[in-house]
Formats: sequence, structure tokens, C-alpha cells
Amino acid sequence: MKSEALPVLRAFKGFDQDLKCRGFQFSVGGEYVHSGAVVPCDSGFHACTKAIDVWNYYEPAMSRYAEVELSGEIVPHSEDSKHAASHIKIIREISRKDFLAQVIDEMFSETKAEPVLGRTCPACDAPAAKCKCEKNASSGDYATNASSGHSAKNASSGDSAK
Repeated sequence: MKSEALPVLRAFKGFDQDLKCRGFQFSVGGEYVHSGAVVPCDSGFHACTKAIDVWNYYEPAMSRYAEVELSGEIVPHSEDSKHAASHIKIIREISRKDFLAQVIDEMFSETKAEPVLGRTCPACDAPAAKCKCEKNASSGDYATNASSGHSAKNASSGDSAK
């Protein structure tokens, strides 16, 4: 009979300066098993799939961070990306600088720009991405809501500033 591998969830975990969480001592490379009920915020080993959510539980300037794998029984938290699990493996410690970079990467990956496809400039009928009219720009020769430009209408500087 072939044994099936447990599902694994990659996540981020916060610790105090001694690499402890709720009084439990961890070590990098260590694997731990919780016996008993697995309940978010109550029992089991906890980690977040989004790095920024770790800051809900561990202050950025006073904490240590690690990439971990959760497995066994995994129960999601109802308010953020935190999960409780019966098994945890501490893969590697992450420096504060690298953890911050991870948070920033997550923030930018969740930011979506509005597409401009199909829109045209009402003044010159050029595709919006190629328009040079700059009517609502911060600068430009024809900007009307601008802070600078030769024909700026609502400007603080420019040859025709009003």
C-alpha cells in the first residue's frame, strides 16, 4: 500500500527575538508535530500565506521571520491568510530586509492598472496611450490641469499660466 504525501502549504511565520512563538521554542530546519485539536488563534502551529499578515501578530521591528511549510491538518483563519496546522517545518529564516521586500512584492502584485485599450483622446482622436495633448497632466506644453507648461490653465508656472 502506497502512502500519500500530506498536502503542504508554504507560508511565513513570525517569532520573538528568541525564535519563540507563544512560548514554544523553534529552530531553523526543525519539524514539529502538534497533537490535539487544530484551531486558529488557539492551538496548532500558525503561519500566514501573505507576509504582510504576519505583521498582524508580530511587530515588524522586534520580530524574526521564517519561510515555513504547514502540513497535516490545516485550518484557515476567517479574517486573513493565517492558518493553523498540525505539522510545521521551519525552512529558512528571512532577514527583516528580505521580509519587507516580500511584503512590498505582494503589495505590488495585488495592484492592478486599468487598461487603456480602446480609449481615444477626445481632442486629437489618437489612442489614449499615444496622445500628446496632456489635458490632465502634471506638466506639458498643452496641459490644462497642470503645475507647469507653456499653455497651462490651472498652473503654478508656465508662459500662459492662469
